[in-house]
Amino acid sequence: MGTGKKCPKCDRVVPMSDDNCSCGFVFSKASLIALQGENKVERVVITDIQMSFGSMVVFMVGWALASIPAFIILFLFGLVAFVVLGAIGITAF
Repeated sequence: MGTGKKCPKCDRVVPMSDDNCSCGFVFSKASLIALQGENKVERVVITDIQMSFGSMVVFMVGWALASIPAFIILFLFGLVAFVVLGAIGITAF
């Protein structure tokens, strides 16, 4: 009897090909996911990443290149703060 889905309203087993039960319950995508238990939250802990040395070098070089715009933006914020504070008479030194 495991060839169907159980209706949560009347507990009847309905064939998987049917979209609704004889009691009137309509099986939507959300209700099917809830019935299958796919909406459970599971915690995952990553303990290891296996990566070749060449791939790691390419990854780290890409990461370093991607950080350049962030450093430029931080430098510009610091420059603006230095100019504004200098204009009102507060010196950093």
